[in-house]
Amino acid sequence: MRVSFPVSTIVIFLGLFVVLTLSLPSNQPTEYANSLKVRNPTDWGAVDWNAVNWGAVNWGAINWDTVFTVNPAPTAGKPTPTKPTPTKPTPTKPVPTKPADTVTSSNTLWGLAYSAYNNDGSFAGLDTVTSDLKKAAKITSNIRLYATDKQQLGIVMQAIKNNNLPLSIHAGIWVQNGDSAMQDELNGFVSTVKKYGKGMIKGVSVGNEDISNGVSEGTLIGYIKNVRARLKKEGLDDIPVYTTQEDGKFTKAMAEVSDIVQVNIQTIFDSSYSSLDASVKSVISRADAVKNNIAGGKPVRIGEVGWASAGNTGPCPLSVNNLASFAKKFKCAAASTKYGYFYFEFKDALWKKKIISGNIGEQEFHFGIYGPSGNPKFDLGTLNSC
Repeated sequence: MRVSFPVSTIVIFLGLFVVLTLSLPSNQPTEYANSLKVRNPTDWGAVDWNAVNWGAVNWGAINWDTVFTVNPAPTAGKPTPTKPTPTKPTPTKPVPTKPADTVTSSNTLWGLAYSAYNNDGSFAGLDTVTSDLKKAAKITSNIRLYATDKQQLGIVMQAIKNNNLPLSIHAGIWVQNGDSAMQDELNGFVSTVKKYGKGMIKGVSVGNEDISNGVSEGTLIGYIKNVRARLKKEGLDDIPVYTTQEDGKFTKAMAEVSDIVQVNIQTIFDSSYSSLDASVKSVISRADAVKNNIAGGKPVRIGEVGWASAGNTGPCPLSVNNLASFAKKFKCAAASTKYGYFYFEFKDALWKKKIISGNIGEQEFHFGIYGPSGNPKFDLGTLNSC
């Protein structure tokens, strides 16, 4: 019976193998089906068990740990939750309140009338003009000049160029002082534009309210043609040429020789007044009338529109509050139209007392949205909303 113990042991292990093998479901996932395997498996059905010399088996030398290998089933791939790292809030830097004379770009005036004179009537120097235009650039992207005045245009162009200001110039040639003076203006315009470059020049008006000041329609039309011919000769013919007259004085003949029909509309001089709203509405209606009856399909632009803070023009109430209110109301009304315009004007024109002969009304000195000291007359931030 020496052999019976080993045989029984083998049988036990073989039985255990069969039981374990059959107990595994056939549809187990690969990772579980491979968890129990025989190391170096043998085809047991091909073994001749009777030929085995069981007595020769050294059972004590068998390393039973190597007969079967049990691989632990892998754990399910459940991710280990990661503890979120709290984000440290970034402190928000407070936005400073804009000063009173700053208006966002989406709320600027379309244009501003500007004259480069000191209060005493002398020409403003580069420092003064630069200071003025830096302020203007906060509330508009277009400025209108009335004359070349031998140095006025050049100083304005130099200030814009030196400081890279986002301003376009709509220049002017003064024609009320006769042919010779007009020719000097034209010569000055050409030489200055060639010196600083024509890129910032968006047009040139030949005259301003000249019909009301004694210049005939024929003479004015001759000046317009003269300027156009000269600019063509100088290679500057891509600069628009036109004239600027009061809306009631502008004729179809002037429109025919102008690239733009530019009209001054100042309801502050109307013979009747009911409200600022009505005055604003009248400006738009009169521009519409020029467009429909005079312009002949050419673009219409308002060359001047504004309100004075002092003086007397009749029934219209002149005050700083009404100037501020009119500016805002007109700016909002114009936004719904396709009309460009130049709001009249950047700064009070005390210089007119020194260089304009004759009796002019007090209101002519007080149209500025900036006073003579260079400070805004009202909070220009009120232009931000309509």
